[in-house]
Amino acid sequence: MVFFGIALAAISTTMIVLNLLEEEVNKRESIVSDIIVGASELSYLSNDYLIYQESQQLTRWQTKFISFSNDISRFQTKDAQQQALINIIGADAQRLEAVFESSLSVIKSSSQNNEGIINPAFFQLTWSRIAVQSQGLVSNASQLAQLLKKQLELFQQINIMIFVIFIIFLALFFIASYLMVQRRILKSIAVLQNGTIIIGSGKLDFKFDDKNNDEIGDLSKAFNRMTSSLKEVTASKVDLEKEIIERRQAEEALKKSEKKYHSLFSNMIEGFALNEIIFDAQKKPCDYRFIELNNSFEKLTGIPREKATGKTVKQVLPDIDSYWIDAYGKVVMTGESSHFEKYCTPLKKWYETYAYPTGGNQFAVLFKDVTEQKKEEKNRIEKIRQAVLKKEREKIAGELHDTVSQILFSSSLIAEGVMRIWKKDPEKALKNLKMIIDLNSSAFLEMRILLYELMPEKISQESLKDLIKRLVDASKGQSNIKIDIAVEGDYDFNFKIKHQVYRIAQEAINNVIKHSKASKAKVDLKLYPGDLELTITDNGIGFDTKSQYNKKRFGLNLMHERAKLAGASLSITSSPGGGSMIALFYSKNKNHQLS
Repeated sequence: MVFFGIALAAISTTMIVLNLLEEEVNKRESIVSDIIVGASELSYLSNDYLIYQESQQLTRWQTKFISFSNDISRFQTKDAQQQALINIIGADAQRLEAVFESSLSVIKSSSQNNEGIINPAFFQLTWSRIAVQSQGLVSNASQLAQLLKKQLELFQQINIMIFVIFIIFLALFFIASYLMVQRRILKSIAVLQNGTIIIGSGKLDFKFDDKNNDEIGDLSKAFNRMTSSLKEVTASKVDLEKEIIERRQAEEALKKSEKKYHSLFSNMIEGFALNEIIFDAQKKPCDYRFIELNNSFEKLTGIPREKATGKTVKQVLPDIDSYWIDAYGKVVMTGESSHFEKYCTPLKKWYETYAYPTGGNQFAVLFKDVTEQKKEEKNRIEKIRQAVLKKEREKIAGELHDTVSQILFSSSLIAEGVMRIWKKDPEKALKNLKMIIDLNSSAFLEMRILLYELMPEKISQESLKDLIKRLVDASKGQSNIKIDIAVEGDYDFNFKIKHQVYRIAQEAINNVIKHSKASKAKVDLKLYPGDLELTITDNGIGFDTKSQYNKKRFGLNLMHERAKLAGASLSITSSPGGGSMIALFYSKNKNHQLS
């Protein structure tokens, strides 16, 4: 035993040390993985900054480089070859920073000289140098990752060898122990076992051979004393009766507990169902069977318990939506609980449902009827929609009065002046006529935008891409702001989404023209079957989004309400003197949208 204990301690210590070494290698391997990803991201951020030259991109690159440098400094090793590679990676990182800093100085000098344009040859050269440094970083980091992988495989092989040695040593120990036990103990135990069978049959006069001076001998003497005592005992019946009484009491307590559970099960407010999923030949969920139902199940669904118990859902509700079977099948197959709200078409009700696995192909469901809450939510959304429509009508009336009416009034005054000076100063009269044409064009554009607001069916007839382009073209005639537009994709969404996105873009561009005092703005639109993205930025005076005044502005709140009606997310970013950005994102994948 002592020899085995020492050997076990030595093997265990060796395995623990190897496991610690493996953990260290895994940590270094994780750091190298971060270095590879960081190098790729630095290359991407460098190219992004060279193309757009925006300060936020420069900040992101510098922040990422600091994180990248920290990852390199965190890599500690005593292996000379690994240390040499990490030193090379550090040197490559410094060279990458130097190349980027040199390109940054050229860009800054170009901006200070009011040139604003980078020489294409310089751009190509800088891009190539950054790409070379980034590829070198990734190559060296990948080589370092291979070294770590080989080192980890070596440790694992040694660990397996030690484990095999441990198993062999353990087997030898058990074989030796068994032979010793068989020879000295098991034969004596067999004698005791046969003796207990004789005593159990009622032969209390049986005596064991108690000549041995070991534990077996002591046990034999104890058995002999026990048999002598059993012959003298006359009150054992009392103990049996006591045991019977205790068992009866335990059974009564169990019955009360079961009755209490059944009462709770039957009277709980939520519906409860214990079901069993049914799979088809391809191991796909195709149906499920009702096993046990409570009283609330019948109240919440209107289906009698006795008619549903033991039957499948397709037998009880032939028109059941496949969603329910698929959702419950996923709970059984993954072993994970699920919580969701879903409309049940055959029952014409909304249910909030919590399903969890109970073992095998069975699962339990707790649910409640939330149809009334859904109706209230729908009414609340309708009230919001009506309030939005009312505000928009008021806004359109104001626009007609403040813009179109004023433009036409100015045009009529100039027209009257043309009639008076036509003969005296024809040249001035022609200039005034040109002003009248420009004013009328501006009024026409304003009226066209307002007509789109008054006739939403026009929106349904055109694609969202054409609507946004038309909106930008119309807005250019209202101010001296340079408005650029970039569109990716051409997927056309349904009217509900298209209408709300168009109105949000309209409100945002109007705010840029009327309030931003910007010199330029940009509209980025991405239209793909699964995602829609709209970003409107300007370089204007901006505003404080945290101020109470701005939080109560109708236009900003209206955009948020429209985004909510479309099922999209909207963020408004701005700061005094820093311009503004309005970003709208819609995705059919709600988790993607939240992220």
